[in-house]
Amino acid sequence: MDPRVGKLAEVMVDYSLSIKKGDSFKIRGPYHALPLIKAVYSLALKRGAYPYVEFNCEPLGEILIKEANDDQLTYMHPLDVEEAKMMDAYLHVWSSENTKFLSNADSARQAMNQKSRKEYLEIFFRRVADGSLRWCGTMFPAQADAQEAEKSLTEFEDFVYSAGYCDTADPVSQWKKISATQAKLCERLNKLSTIHVKSSDT
Repeated sequence: MDPRVGKLAEVMVDYSLSIKKGDSFKIRGPYHALPLIKAVYSLALKRGAYPYVEFNCEPLGEILIKEANDDQLTYMHPLDVEEAKMMDAYLHVWSSENTKFLSNADSARQAMNQKSRKEYLEIFFRRVADGSLRWCGTMFPAQADAQEAEKSLTEFEDFVYSAGYCDTADPVSQWKKISATQAKLCERLNKLSTIHVKSSDT
């Protein structure tokens, strides 16, 4: 395995999502992203969490849009809604084998299917907003995504992993330093904003 994959897993588990003991942790992504999914899953177990995996499949998504009747297309499984209420952390791994797989599918039917997720998304983003659900998305480089970026797979891998500091010795520490710097800048901007408001009042 590319060692940068393991480092990206560390960033996701230990920095982006702060996975801890007892967390119900969902990992979702395509099967070809298995190297990253395995690394995240293994590390989450070491942190004492309860990780579980859902694989998404582009061909099945195409079949659903093209062959389902309206009732099937707008159906939201109750288990998905309950999951949105219960999970503590969620990682979505973005990666595509074919970025155009729905190009010839009816856009109105795609929109209809998206509307079926309304209840799930309302719960999901409400919990994200109140801090009871931690979520993050990350990229696992694949050929189709590299083509969209007009790069070779090797070039795209270098781009993705360097963006996450996965080509450094300790990417988690690097992100923590960036976070601390940003926090100081935000504090300074808040103080300047307060001073500006007081000055306007006078």
